[in-house]
Amino acid sequence: NLEADASRKRALVGKEVNDQIATGVDSEVRGLTVNKKTSRKRNNAGQIEYETLGGAWVSEASVNKGHSRWGNDTYAQQAALSYEMRKATSEDQIRGLGDNYHNVTDGWGMSANQAGGAWIGAAFENQGQHLEYKYTNWKDGTMGASRPGGDVKSDGFVDEIYEKKGSYPLAQMSSFSVERLKDAHVAAEAIGDVDQMNKIKAISETFMSELGGGMYAPPAGGAGPVVQPGARTNRMANTPGAAHVAERARELADMTGAYVAAPTGPHLPPPDHRGTSTPNNMDQH
Repeated sequence: NLEADASRKRALVGKEVNDQIATGVDSEVRGLTVNKKTSRKRNNAGQIEYETLGGAWVSEASVNKGHSRWGNDTYAQQAALSYEMRKATSEDQIRGLGDNYHNVTDGWGMSANQAGGAWIGAAFENQGQHLEYKYTNWKDGTMGASRPGGDVKSDGFVDEIYEKKGSYPLAQMSSFSVERLKDAHVAAEAIGDVDQMNKIKAISETFMSELGGGMYAPPAGGAGPVVQPGARTNRMANTPGAAHVAERARELADMTGAYVAAPTGPHLPPPDHRGTSTPNNMDQH
């Protein structure tokens, strides 16, 4: 069984690479993702250094050793790519990884099928932190533009979050994941894809909370719900993640209108669920 044999080989090589990383000396693994012809280079105190795919700087010696050890092993190259995906932290590093991957695969001598397979495998390994990798085109780092009825990567990205990801798992991802949602909203707005825009707004709603109830149920015999004196009805982003993710979630809410437009009706204590409900939300208490 060729697929089973390949899976076993990939697991063994992946263990070798990750065992190397576990020693605390990861420069050779990171150096494997350098293409000397296209990667950025600098002179640091007389030593030539290259920038890895994920944005680290390693010595030319580490680059040479990494390529000498694993330069012809596609499984090791995928493991190194997966590690760079984990190590990239800033939005510039994450965007640069997608933009420059094709240059690295040229240096590895990969075919298009091998390059695409390595990207998909590494992306699935990292989807808990960077769901956007799973839907990124490895050839140019884009997700494509949304279009009505389209089957492009940004549509799949939005759909998976809309159907399967709540605010907590999304908030545990990188800020760039939310940035990709903003990109998708801009693309959808440009072509009038209302369905896509509504999905992204619904996603941004999951980050919103309201301070105060705004209304309360009066005592028995009262005339009905009344505004609670001094009640606050403003909304805020409640993001259980990193500060940068919270910033991006707030920007997304501003973009979609979720920050200022409360979707719920009056907030009443149980068991009363009275008031006017919106098309997609029942009243909450």
